[in-house]
Amino acid sequence: KADPAGSGKVVIDADNRVFILAVPRPAGEKDWNKVTEDASKAVDNAAKEIFGQNYNQDVPTSYGDSPRRGPHLAQHVGLGMGGGQQEPMSFAMHDSVRRICAGLFMNTAILRLLGFANCLFQTYAPRLYMHYFDVMTALLGWLSALFPLCALSMRLFASTTFNFGPRTVTFPHLDFLNLAWGWCFITALGWFNHELGGHLILWDLWLIIEFPPGMTIAIPSAILRHSNVSIQQHEKRFSITQYTSAGIFRFVDNGFKTNVTLEQEMSQEEAQAWAEAAKVRYAEGVKMYSTLDELR
Repeated sequence: KADPAGSGKVVIDADNRVFILAVPRPAGEKDWNKVTEDASKAVDNAAKEIFGQNYNQDVPTSYGDSPRRGPHLAQHVGLGMGGGQQEPMSFAMHDSVRRICAGLFMNTAILRLLGFANCLFQTYAPRLYMHYFDVMTALLGWLSALFPLCALSMRLFASTTFNFGPRTVTFPHLDFLNLAWGWCFITALGWFNHELGGHLILWDLWLIIEFPPGMTIAIPSAILRHSNVSIQQHEKRFSITQYTSAGIFRFVDNGFKTNVTLEQEMSQEEAQAWAEAAKVRYAEGVKMYSTLDELR
């Protein structure tokens, strides 16, 4: 059960490592309700601009008729890599949509939310944070023509998705393109009764977390099946998710090359050593999580 004005909660693994984080608001921030309200209005207004008269209409609700993650409107912003891409690329969108999304990144309330997530990342998983920071710094140095939508101190991730709803409720799914031990940060927004709906369900852990507007949760979304509890028909729920695809990490680690290109350049001995290293990559990756003892 979430206390919107309370302290954060963590979930630890068998080795006492924090791998899930849920925090309602920054400690001592008395204006967080206003921040949440202003950010919700900004996302709602952006959705109306992007989708026009189609916004607020019924969207498909069955698995067969909806996007894989759920029956809601969404827009991906930033860089992604997957599906055979040779290098990280910006998500395609119309210029007018790009302008509207850029405006969201200049909204003071949304910047507060993004900065809060960044602070949580630095505080609860400093080793993992630095891994992301090093990869993004290297990538932005290589892509010299690319200008991030906001500073890494505010938004460390390569990709952001604005889930515009109007009733953002995801189906059970895995974000299988994300880094396996990496964190996906999810911030809930909108106007809904969080005691009746909007909860985050972590199916593999048999865990249901109340998820009120303004709260941020971090999970390894590539390995934990997750979804949301439905909200009421008259309510609105949005979310902002921040993440970096595993393909970007591989690309940077490979010296800005795909796995295929790198393998073609390797000797037999190098290829064997590379394959052996891949077998322990996840085990080494989870060591980037912090233990409770380290955080005390």
